[in-house]
Amino acid sequence: MPFDFPFDALSQAIATFRAAHPRVRFDVLVDDSVSDFVDDNLDMAIRGGQPGGDHIVARRIATFGFARFASPVFGPGQGKRGPQNIPALVFKPRGAPAMSPRSAALIATQADYAVATNSFALLKQLALHGAGVAVLPAHLCDADVASGKLVDLPLGDVDTQVGLYLVYPSRRALTPKVKAFSDHLLNVIETSANPVQTATSQRMRTTARKG
Repeated sequence: MPFDFPFDALSQAIATFRAAHPRVRFDVLVDDSVSDFVDDNLDMAIRGGQPGGDHIVARRIATFGFARFASPVFGPGQGKRGPQNIPALVFKPRGAPAMSPRSAALIATQADYAVATNSFALLKQLALHGAGVAVLPAHLCDADVASGKLVDLPLGDVDTQVGLYLVYPSRRALTPKVKAFSDHLLNVIETSANPVQTATSQRMRTTARKG
């Protein structure tokens, strides 16, 4: 997942887990690339979208939606441009093509986008400043839509739901402490006031180590 998603659920889970198990230490690595469990000595990962291949075990923990947002200057009745002609603001993970499944409705080729970045926060700010249209996590824009700063434009037939997964390496046994924390994190997400918002965190690769 992009590394500028909120950390609410993970930070709450770590804090409460360590309160009960103070000798457990966490090494949390945050970025938007897919790392190797063995090479990076990882016990588990949190990934969105496609969690990985046959060599991993994925456990879905949440689902969240995406929508297409732009400044009201591009909204219906403003007479500026049709939705297909608005400059495209594209999410581009590091080391990946500019066009991702989330932005496929906006661009046909890499040459068609106006701005590409690996930050949803920056894409949102660009949309607020009228730079174009961006596919963004819907919950990040709810307040701006309610206040009239952004408008929600049609996204067509593209699937707007993205899963969030806990991911483990299938070739090695899950240790008791990792299993315990995984269950605890899932419980925190399920009991949160708004589990979709708190669970849609950045893709965080987490290693729990007992000192």
